[in-house]
Amino acid sequence: MYSCSSHIHFCIFKAGFCFSIGIGPVAWFIGTELAGSGAQARVQSLSISAQYVTSFACPVIYSPLEQLIGPFSFSLFIIPLTVTTFWIYYYMPETRNRSPEQIRSLLEAGKRRF
Repeated sequence: MYSCSSHIHFCIFKAGFCFSIGIGPVAWFIGTELAGSGAQARVQSLSISAQYVTSFACPVIYSPLEQLIGPFSFSLFIIPLTVTTFWIYYYMPETRNRSPEQIRSLLEAGKRRF
């Protein structure tokens, strides 16, 4: 029989894999699409650095947190993920076939336009 920890490790591996083929690569291109030409390098560097730091911190934090508070430890990751998902849906514009100037004007307008 498999132990509970092997299932947890498999789930963490699966989450990392899904992250890498899903939302993970966003940090590599979102900065160049949303920032002006003078700030693209800085914005991309900051977004990639933030992604690497959080990608490292999440597995390091999860195991001790799971031992401390049990199954509710995952809620500390679900709550920010849910808030971020709603924020991106309502405030990030669609960037397909738009120039950086058009994207910036959409960001300045506030809420998402359909």
